[in-house]
Amino acid sequence: MSIALNRASARLDFIHRTLNINWCEANLRPTDRAYLSDGWGDVILVSTGEPKDRLSKSLDLQEMLFEDFQVERTELMLTPQCVAEAALHKSYYVRVITRLMNDRTTGEDNKEFIANLKSDVPCVLARIPGLSDYDFRFITPVGEKQASSLYQGILRGIVQGDRVDRFRTIIGALQDVTKGTSMN
Repeated sequence: MSIALNRASARLDFIHRTLNINWCEANLRPTDRAYLSDGWGDVILVSTGEPKDRLSKSLDLQEMLFEDFQVERTELMLTPQCVAEAALHKSYYVRVITRLMNDRTTGEDNKEFIANLKSDVPCVLARIPGLSDYDFRFITPVGEKQASSLYQGILRGIVQGDRVDRFRTIIGALQDVTKGTSMN
């Protein structure tokens, strides 16, 4: 998780204060690491463990840290295995947004790109001209085999292809707006 603070000079104070708060102890393990950074975020938290055990805790921790008075922005950077884990539960929202390269010499058009992505995972595909080209929204929950297929089929097909300029994977915890609560 990348954490941008309102003041970069407060990084050490933020880490010291955060590590001494009870709610943080419940969401962090002794093997997790915090790094100071001068890049996109001021503090980088690296969580260890299996996605099955850590996904909901990571989302909870991000929400708690975002509410901190010193935090300007938080961003989760999840492993592809987290996508498969999130797809197993109806309380998560899974999307992959892709941007294709402009390459007129290959002869492959967008329809062939989509045809080459094989998956038995139910999804809705939206063509979005402009900043991104395709938005894959996966219908959750799926079975174990389909979750593995999501990771092996769609994501690997996107990453290994030579047509994709960039892609972004989004996993979110769904909220029940009528009750104002998380569906986890």
